[in-house]
Amino acid sequence: MRRLVPLAVLVPLLAACGGSPSSRPDEASVSADDAAATLRQVAALAAERTPDSAKLVCDALADSCDGMSSGYRANPGSAPLSAPAIVCDIALPPIPGQTGPRILVITGRDAGDRDYAGQVLVMRRNGHVVLHEPAFWNAIRYTQLAGGRAWDAASDDPALRAVHDTAVRSPCADPAAFAAAVTTTTTASPHPT
Repeated sequence: MRRLVPLAVLVPLLAACGGSPSSRPDEASVSADDAAATLRQVAALAAERTPDSAKLVCDALADSCDGMSSGYRANPGSAPLSAPAIVCDIALPPIPGQTGPRILVITGRDAGDRDYAGQVLVMRRNGHVVLHEPAFWNAIRYTQLAGGRAWDAASDDPALRAVHDTAVRSPCADPAAFAAAVTTTTTASPHPT
C-alpha cells in the first residue's frame, strides 16, 4: 500500500534539498569584519598544516577545495605559517547566487618563503561566511564573477609573476571599476573579430 505524503510536507522538504549552496536573497552582504575574520580563521587553521585542519577548512570555511585549493587538501604542508596581510577590501554588488560578496586583496609569504599577492573571494554558503578558494597563498586573481567564475594564478616566471602581482593589486586603486568589471555579464562572440 502506498502512503501519500501531504503536499504541505513535501514542498518544504523539496525546497530544503534543492538549490545550490549559495546565499539566499534575504541574507545580508558579507561585512568587512566578517571577511577579515574568516580569512584569519582559515589562515590560523592552515598554519597548523595537518590533514585535520585542512579538512576543517575545506568542509566548513570554504565553498570548495576542489579547484585551485585541491593541492592544499592533498598536501596541508603547502600552507604558509604566517597569515596574509589585507591590502584592501572591495565590496561587490550582488551576483548570481550571492547577495553581497567581497574581494580581499592580500599579500604574504608562502611555505617556500616567496612573496605572493592574491585575491580572496569571500561569500556566503548556507548562511555562513566562506572563502571561495581557501588556499589564499595560490595568488589567485579574479577576472569574472557573474555568468560563471574565472580566475588565474601567478606564474613561476619572475617577469610574469610581477605582471600578475600588479594586476592583483590594481583593484585597490579603483574598487568601483574592478567591481563593475568582474560582475558584469558579457556575451563572448564564438569567433574572435
